[in-house]
Amino acid sequence: MCTVELCCQVIDVHDVSSIYRVPIILDDQQLDLMLAKRLALSLPAVRPPRFLLKWKDLADRFAFICNF
Repeated sequence: MCTVELCCQVIDVHDVSSIYRVPIILDDQQLDLMLAKRLALSLPAVRPPRFLLKWKDLADRFAFICNF
């Protein structure tokens, strides 16, 4: 498990089945918005509806192959 504190915000990445799951967990914790705010970056207010869809598909396919 890895925990990082970022100005009173905690980013937690627990043990996962593969490294491909880490970006999904960080996305669930809205790390991109947290960093954008901290670094004063301007990001689009609304994410594309298919944001990380291909990455999630890759992680699922990798998990399926490993469980074979």
